[in-house]
Amino acid sequence: MEIEKIIQENQAYLYRYAMYLSAHPDIAKDLVQQTWLQVMKHQDQLVDVTYLHAYLKKICINEYRMMMRKEKPMESIEELEADGIYFHEEEIDGVMEVSVSKEIENLRNGCFLSMVRKLTLLQRMAFSLSDMFGCTIEETALLMDISESAVKGLRYRARMNLSSFFANHCMFMKEENPCHCQAWIDFAQKRLKLQHQLKMSFSAQEFREKDHSYQKDIHEKLLAYYRQMPVQYPEDSWYTNLIDFVKNK
Repeated sequence: MEIEKIIQENQAYLYRYAMYLSAHPDIAKDLVQQTWLQVMKHQDQLVDVTYLHAYLKKICINEYRMMMRKEKPMESIEELEADGIYFHEEEIDGVMEVSVSKEIENLRNGCFLSMVRKLTLLQRMAFSLSDMFGCTIEETALLMDISESAVKGLRYRARMNLSSFFANHCMFMKEENPCHCQAWIDFAQKRLKLQHQLKMSFSAQEFREKDHSYQKDIHEKLLAYYRQMPVQYPEDSWYTNLIDFVKNK
């Protein structure tokens, strides 16, 4: 297959994967570009396109590791494997989507992605691969090159950190929580600083420091919102420029 056709047929898949992995549109674009460059360099390995998606995922996560190499993992593998015993895979019941305006929906989705970036590097990778993109524990372990027990430990920590935070802050999890999207939108309309607020840097989330506890109903709602969240794709012109860029390398 010609590289241009491969890119056109798989660009949405790869961007979606990169977006879930990085939880950041700009980083996702860079990841997609670097992944296609690596595919170009090693296109002789594309013997069987049946395994193209697995091939793209492996390259993408390796490029993400390189990109994030300055961000040091905060966990030891031994601790993660020990935490793995607390992880239990659960069937998530359907949660009714709350009808909101597009403005509020976009802000809510942006908040979720910001919180994913607040996880440690390893937690973010494991959560994005498994809970966001649907990889199995075995697949996630192979992609991250760690044990399945360590993956379970990472998913346990990531879910605890996210669920405990949203349980005490987000109005969509509990109506009595203090953070209301409409208040943020009203503030942004007055101050014209919403973009700046959403791009604020965060320190790493750690549920133990706040003595947060796991709440199953919050966990179910959180995952339901994540899995229903639509993927935002780059504009068509970006894909066109990407193809030209890769072909000319």
